[in-house]
Amino acid sequence: MNFDDILKYQSTDLKLRRVYDEIEKSDLNKKLETAKAKFNAAKHNVEECGRTAEALLGNIATAEKSYEDAAAKLAAYAAEADNAPEESLNELISRLESLRGRLGELEKRLGDIKARADKALKAYIESNKQGKEMREQYNSTKVKLDQLKQSKEPEITALKKELGELKKQIDPKLMEQYNALIGEGKVFAFVEAVRVDKDYSCRGCGVILSQTQKSELEEKGWCRCETCRRIIYKKGK
Repeated sequence: MNFDDILKYQSTDLKLRRVYDEIEKSDLNKKLETAKAKFNAAKHNVEECGRTAEALLGNIATAEKSYEDAAAKLAAYAAEADNAPEESLNELISRLESLRGRLGELEKRLGDIKARADKALKAYIESNKQGKEMREQYNSTKVKLDQLKQSKEPEITALKKELGELKKQIDPKLMEQYNALIGEGKVFAFVEAVRVDKDYSCRGCGVILSQTQKSELEEKGWCRCETCRRIIYKKGK
C-alpha cells in the first residue's frame, strides 16, 4: 500500500492544527477567557449585593417601625409616670426600664444593619468597577484576537485547499482510518516503524511489535499497533 499521499495529507493537516493551536493557546485567548470569567464573577457579586440590599431595606423598615413604636410608648409611660400615684411608680419604672432596654437592642440592631448595608454598598461599587474594567479589557482583547485570526486566515485557507486536493488522491477507506484515529486523539495517525536490533517498535507509543505484527509489517509494508492502534508503515516497502 502506498502511503505517500496520506502522509502528505497528515503533514499538511498537522500544519493546519498548529495554526489553530497557535490561536487557541495564544495569550490573547487566555486573557479573553480571564476577563470573561472575572466579568461574570463581578456581575454575580453585583446581583448578590442587590439581593442583600433589598433584604436589608426590609429589615431597616421593620426595625425603624419597632423603634418608633417603642419610643412612642416610652414617651407615654414617662407622661403617665408624672401623674401616677406613688404606689404604681415601681411598676411604671419597671416598664420604662424594660422599654429602654428594648430601645437599646433596636438601636444596636439598626447599627448592625447599617454596617452590613455599608459593606454591601462598598462591595457593589467595587464589583461594578471591576465589571466595567473587565468588559473594556474583554472588548479590547477581542479586537486584537480577531486581528490575529485575520492575519492567519490566508495560511488557513491555503492549507485547507491543499488538504482538499490531497484528499482526492487518497483511498476513501484509508481516509476513514485516518479520521477515526485523529478522532481518538492520535496526533500522528500514521507512523514509521523504528528498527530496534532485529525487531521494530511503534514510533507513536514506543512499544516493540509482536512477532505477528513484525511479519505483517515485512510482508505488507504496514500493520496496526496493538497498543495505540496507529497504522505503522515500513519506509521504502
